Amino acid sequence: MKHTIFTPVYNRAGNMFDLAKHISEIDYPKSEFEWLIIDDGSTDNLKDILYQIKDTYTDINIRSIHKENGGIHTAQNCAIKNALGEYITRIDSDDYLLPDCLKNYDMALDSIPLEKRNGVAGVVGLCMNMKDMSVRGTSFPEESQITRGYLLARKGVKGDKNFCIKTSVMKEFLIPEHDDTKWVPEGGILWLELDKKYETLFVNIPISVCTEPNPESYTGSMKKETLANIMTCYYGSIYIVNNGKRYYPLQAILKAYIKTPLAYIRARKYNKYKYSYHRFFNDIVSFSDKCIMCCCIPLAFIYSIIKR
Repeated sequence: MKHTIFTPVYNRAGNMFDLAKHISEIDYPKSEFEWLIIDDGSTDNLKDILYQIKDTYTDINIRSIHKENGGIHTAQNCAIKNALGEYITRIDSDDYLLPDCLKNYDMALDSIPLEKRNGVAGVVGLCMNMKDMSVRGTSFPEESQITRGYLLARKGVKGDKNFCIKTSVMKEFLIPEHDDTKWVPEGGILWLELDKKYETLFVNIPISVCTEPNPESYTGSMKKETLANIMTCYYGSIYIVNNGKRYYPLQAILKAYIKTPLAYIRARKYNKYKYSYHRFFNDIVSFSDKCIMCCCIPLAFIYSIIKR
């Protein structure tokens, strides 16, 4: 099987029939791709809806896995571990893939020179806005370019994109799972780690169509002030401090040195000071960064008082 398309779902049963219709319209041999749905502990009627979808779209290879709620990154890890396709692509429940997405991915993969294929993880294409079909964020500076994602980010490339990456490669870079958050920023962790080892082919080809984040969706819920969301900010920032200084622009690094202690101070407040500063300093790898944080903590503490 060539492709696995996976969808992480949490309490979004109402979206699934629309997405199933779009999956069924993909112009590609049905025996050569599967749709893998990861139910991240939904409490709505998703299970019943999935039975109906499987009965309706019998020509599609549909598999579903139910797991305890752990957040979108744990659902993605589950999909990667269980995918049967050589390549894996993600589509969220409120978005959809264009009919020629897999053909376009295959065409892009075939364009990679033979001598480079072992060192190229896969292909990244464009997401379009559902409202007006404009490019989400920015296009890539070249129509087709084999490079590393962080280099494009330095050139101002931003916004959601869609990926088709070798499943074997994705298994090398499972996202860290933590008990105190439901989401870990994969852009700064998974993709940077992948960039350190592999190049990727970036193409200005529309692949998927995206809605604006729903307040109840994974992305929309990240705007709420909760301990889990604060720890998401913490894990993303401390990753930059520990692993990203060679790759991120100076402005992002300076922000990380402030956001890391600020997020931890907020987290201590939310969980009634159960998080110790001993843990905080253990999370920081290098001695020099520990020293810098000794200076940043008072600044972050003052800022947190001012922002009350």
